[in-house]
Parts: sequence; C-alpha cells; structure tokens
Amino acid sequence: MLIETCWSFSLQQRKKLPVPWSAARLFLKLALLISVCLLGSCALNGDKDDNDSPAAQLFAKHCVACHGPNGEGKQVSGQIVPSLNTGHALTDGDEILRRQIQRGGKGMPPFDYQITPEQLNDLVRYIRQVQDKHKVK
Repeated sequence: MLIETCWSFSLQQRKKLPVPWSAARLFLKLALLISVCLLGSCALNGDKDDNDSPAAQLFAKHCVACHGPNGEGKQVSGQIVPSLNTGHALTDGDEILRRQIQRGGKGMPPFDYQITPEQLNDLVRYIRQVQDKHKVK
C-alpha cells in the first residue's frame, strides 16, 4: 500500500511538473556536453607539456643519457659530461652549439646523420628553453 502511494505520488508529481523536469534534464545534458568538450580540447590543444614536443623527445632520446633531464651534466663511464646550464654551452651562440651537436668532439658523439637539419634547429631551441629554466645563477 505504501509503495503504491509513493508510486502514484511520484507519477502525479511528474505529471504536474513536466516542463521544469525537462528543462533540468536538458540543462544537465548541456552541462555534461560542455564539460566533455572543454576537457577534450584541453587534452588536445593547449595544455601540452613541453616534454611532449618533438624536440623534447629528441632531447630525451639523444641527450638525457649524458647531460641529464635538466641539462645538469653528470659522469658517464668515468668521463665528466658538462652541464648545458653553465659554461660554453650557455654562453656560446646557437651556431656553435649546433656545430657541436652535428660534429661531436671532446667525448661527445656526432649526431649529424641521426637528425635532420630541422630537428637540429628545434633541438637547439629546446636546449635554450631548458637552459632558461635551469640556469645556475
């Protein structure tokens, strides 16, 4: 009896308020749609981390093993790898840095045949960004 009363009451309430109920459902659907679209656009567009860029991936593939993720340098197989955030790497121009990456030398392997000139330019720009973030003051 109680269940029948509640059921009939809810049916009567629905019949009395069809417009607000429909409006509320429509509002919830729109809110859900908008939030999904906003989250999707953030994931696809502007909220990308610098580590997702092709240059960052090149840096991770070719540079991090010796220079470290922040360009801090380290010791590898008994050889001290210089920091990219101090000294010549920081003060030399882009062309000198580009040439060092291409030709190697002083213990560094050449990367001339492993990356394209466009990738090299992107990598130099990325190294400059890393330097700006992690300069030793």
